[in-house]
Amino acid sequence: MCAEFEQILAEHCAPALLGCKASSLVCGSVEQWPHLRACLRAYSPILARCGVELLLLGSCRGRWRLLVCHKSTLEAALRSPAAVSLLRSAGYPRDFTVAQALHRLRLRMVEEREFPHEIGVFLGYPPADVQAFCRFGGANCKLCGYWKVYGDVEHARSCFARCDDCRECLCGGIGRGRTLAQLLAAA
Repeated sequence: MCAEFEQILAEHCAPALLGCKASSLVCGSVEQWPHLRACLRAYSPILARCGVELLLLGSCRGRWRLLVCHKSTLEAALRSPAAVSLLRSAGYPRDFTVAQALHRLRLRMVEEREFPHEIGVFLGYPPADVQAFCRFGGANCKLCGYWKVYGDVEHARSCFARCDDCRECLCGGIGRGRTLAQLLAAA
């Protein structure tokens, strides 16, 4: 049960687990993962020691949404002036804590009919790329990878390569029989 959960986290959230990215969003079938909450209870304290928080954003149409946050990296991403401006324009409070911002995001994920695209800031995407994505509806990007890039392509390529390295490190380690806790402690 939880060994498969480790594999999912390694494949989809390695950059956030290792602090290369502010957070990662992973979704899965409620039907296929009836033990998700038990896995979250088991892994939350382990990951918290590494500065990582697991935040269940709820479920929609039989699929759960889990945000895996690297706390210090997320704090830095949300504190940039461009991110603060973008979040304020999306209705976030003037002076918010990370916990308040995450709470607001969770509410928007549950209440809104449309997906709240400001989640890109939480995922560590450049705020200018998030704004351009909203403006162009996902069209006209210069590069598509972990996110749609409208601005600095070379910086994005470098970020994408670091994210790939994170995934390779964690998935490779798990493939060699190591646990996620062992890999994160060694990182």
